[in-house]
Amino acid sequence: MNNKLITHTILCFLMLFSALFTWYLTSKDSKIYFSAPEKLVVTIPTKIGEWTEEVQNTNVVINPELEASVNKLYSDVLSRTYVNNKGDRIMLVIAYGEDQREGNALHYPEVCYPAQGFVIDSSKDDSIFIANKDLRVRRVMTNHSQERFEPVTYWTTLSGEVVRGNVEKKTKEIINKWNGNVLDGYLIRVSTIDKNQKSAFAIQDSFIRELIKSLDKGMAVRLAGDL
Repeated sequence: MNNKLITHTILCFLMLFSALFTWYLTSKDSKIYFSAPEKLVVTIPTKIGEWTEEVQNTNVVINPELEASVNKLYSDVLSRTYVNNKGDRIMLVIAYGEDQREGNALHYPEVCYPAQGFVIDSSKDDSIFIANKDLRVRRVMTNHSQERFEPVTYWTTLSGEVVRGNVEKKTKEIINKWNGNVLDGYLIRVSTIDKNQKSAFAIQDSFIRELIKSLDKGMAVRLAGDL
């Protein structure tokens, strides 16, 4: 058998295996891993530590995601602005999707911000120390026309476990799908309008700690894993 024939045989085998594997994953009876949560508007407090929801918010915040797309992608979305007594403002967006299979997955800021005209200046892994553990997050620096600078901190969870990056997410999905589970997921995004990323991320970290502390145990696990 020559090398060309061996190569073709291996490729055919891999294609067949991939097709059968995909068929198995998509045809297997599955169930949502978690029961449906309460609506975010109920579970997320309007007062978080020193922060209070700013109800009458007009021109301060522009949500960079199109409302129609958001409603199509997610089962539940909460978008609020919080303000403290110093006048600092935090934008909080929490999106919940009950099914994180392909096509239904949460959209990362690195994708949705550029779609709204923002430029991604940088994006890196980081962590926030909460309750003696690290919450693994992403830090994204964005700007719109060099006029609006919006540092973003975000993270995602799949059925109560923080996952970072597509490889980690896909691995968890495949393992759970193999066991008959379909994972639900949250994307939690916190941002401020501030050109100084150091001070912006410090304020965001403080808010995120207060946010997790303000939740009951079940919701805290859903949004931040087992801290």
